[in-house]
Amino acid sequence: MNIDDLTQREITPKKGRSTSNSSSSTTSTVEDTLGLVALGSLSNCLVAIDSAHSIRLYKNESRAPGWSGHHDIKEIHGHQSAVVGVSILPAQGSQKPGFFTWSVDGSVFLWTLEGVRTAAFEVPLEQLPINEEDGPNELTVVRTSFDGSFFLAGDKTGVLRLLMDDLWDESLPLRAHIGQINDIAIALHSLSTTLIASCGRDRTLQIFTKRASNLELLQTIDHHASSVNEVRFLNDAAKLLSLSSDRTITLHAMAITDNSTAYIPIRIITLKSTPISISTEWEESIILVVSTIDKLIHKFEMSSGKQIHSMRVADNESNESVLLNHLTTKSIDSSDPSLQILLGASSADKSIRIHDSTSGNTIIKEYGHSEGISGLALINQGDDRDGSLYTLISTGLDGTIMLWDFKHSIAPPEDEPTLLTPLKDTPTLLRPLRKIMSRSALSEYHRSLEANGISPLPLPSGRSQSPSRLRKKPSRYSLAGPSLASPIPRLAPDLNSTRTIHQASPLPITPTNDRQRPSFDERNRTKSANNLSNLGNLNDLNKAAEQLYKSLVAFRSKISSMTEELSPILAADLTGELETTTAAIRARQSESHAKHEKSSLDSQRDRSRRGQTASESAVQSLMSVYSERLARMVEERVKAELSGQTLREDEQERSSANARGTTDDVVLVEEDEAVAKAEEGMTTMELEGKG
Repeated sequence: MNIDDLTQREITPKKGRSTSNSSSSTTSTVEDTLGLVALGSLSNCLVAIDSAHSIRLYKNESRAPGWSGHHDIKEIHGHQSAVVGVSILPAQGSQKPGFFTWSVDGSVFLWTLEGVRTAAFEVPLEQLPINEEDGPNELTVVRTSFDGSFFLAGDKTGVLRLLMDDLWDESLPLRAHIGQINDIAIALHSLSTTLIASCGRDRTLQIFTKRASNLELLQTIDHHASSVNEVRFLNDAAKLLSLSSDRTITLHAMAITDNSTAYIPIRIITLKSTPISISTEWEESIILVVSTIDKLIHKFEMSSGKQIHSMRVADNESNESVLLNHLTTKSIDSSDPSLQILLGASSADKSIRIHDSTSGNTIIKEYGHSEGISGLALINQGDDRDGSLYTLISTGLDGTIMLWDFKHSIAPPEDEPTLLTPLKDTPTLLRPLRKIMSRSALSEYHRSLEANGISPLPLPSGRSQSPSRLRKKPSRYSLAGPSLASPIPRLAPDLNSTRTIHQASPLPITPTNDRQRPSFDERNRTKSANNLSNLGNLNDLNKAAEQLYKSLVAFRSKISSMTEELSPILAADLTGELETTTAAIRARQSESHAKHEKSSLDSQRDRSRRGQTASESAVQSLMSVYSERLARMVEERVKAELSGQTLREDEQERSSANARGTTDDVVLVEEDEAVAKAEEGMTTMELEGKG
């Protein structure tokens, strides 16, 4: 046998849906295998790993020199991508029960408890353009019926597929959810009707009925506020249990009318932290075992919703708390059902753990997976003198499947899944199915449950399609007003609203009014502080009233359901106390109503007084402005009149001066003429004297 011939030989693997049977040994040659990845030798056999993630063991038939023959004694097949789940395959006829696993690329393998693959098929996955946040489409959950006649598969895009018959032919796919399908539950309701429930990240539950090879939508339940992670039927589909990331576990009861069937919520268990996984125990009644994200295990009595036990699962070596996923509870003694074991996987250290269901002590802890554990399944193989024999199957994201009957098979690490080309009309692009019942229809189912002695929860009030959002609470420190760095917006005045006038900045009355009005009134500050102090007392009273209301509802339910007689003395005391409490509540309501009316009147008077004060200040400001303008106008008028009078006097003076000047000129002329005449006379007289 030449090693070079073994490693160079390669055949392209076949793709698509197929059915294979490898339970019997077949004679083959190493050259018939796919491309070899690794070879190894043991004392009497050769181990080969091919490119299809299969392990083959070859036994030597001769030790003669130059021998080149071999015989294939066992072939162990494996998934080519991450294995995301495992579930039990029911026994059929004389065959023993087995299990099946599925991977993200859509491949589903059926196995025996000896690790032999008996069949395989592919679930078609529609691929859309890859989103960086969502990534490619992947197979998330696969479930089978109680007789193994059909399979149900769900993917990340919310498409639900029904696969039937031996060739696993696919029926019409349904768009059940908007987002990823997290879980699927199947229950046989009658010989001809099978109920199917699915839950997803779109916070809804979908209830289907299977008739022949078709799925018919029965009801859409959307009362959860966050992703619904697990769903399961109880009591032969009489009850439906759902677990959500909104920290609630809801129990629904089946209500039947003349024409249809629906599930009505009858009990809601609210937790302090997010639930991770859920399981059930059967004692005198259904015991609900819940693992939460705060590393606690809680037990609730499902009939009453009362918490009966809580414990912290710790590691015996490090004494640290452990968060358990994939919870499974089993009774280790058929004669004593109270002896329970708790099986789970820890994602922190990738270990498989078995704990005592009562004390939480670690019984056994094993390691094997190199990445996160994606699923656990426990199968009972029967009893012997030492007790029950179980086989534990675990799957991991590293592509391995391990059988924990102290034997395991390891597959090579995962490869990247092959992406398919998206089709034009695919179920992923269709609108999801919905059938939300009206309040009138739910009221009929409520009356049907009440007639059977079951008290359902009150009908929820109408709400929008979008999930509820938290309201932002204002900080108390914001009462100090805005900072000096940020400008204060100024509102435009509105003469029709006294409140707007009061909030606007007042006009300046006098130039000496430089003092700024405080932005927050001390009286309002005191009143707000008193209101905040009274709010705590009011919340305490409301909490007490809510607790009393729940207690009265539970007590009324017990009265209607229990046949035990009530003591007359206790009945009389309870009736008297209820009457006294009712009178006190009515008195408190009257007092609150009176206080509310008084506070309303006071607020109205305060608003009117503030409006009147604001009006007076505004009038005073306007009067001040107009008086200043009037004074300036009078002063200007007086100045104008004085200047006009001065001009007139100047003109008069100039005119009189001109008149006086003319008279003086005339007098001077006359005087000059008289002087001239006198001189002429004197001259004449002198001439006459000389003559």
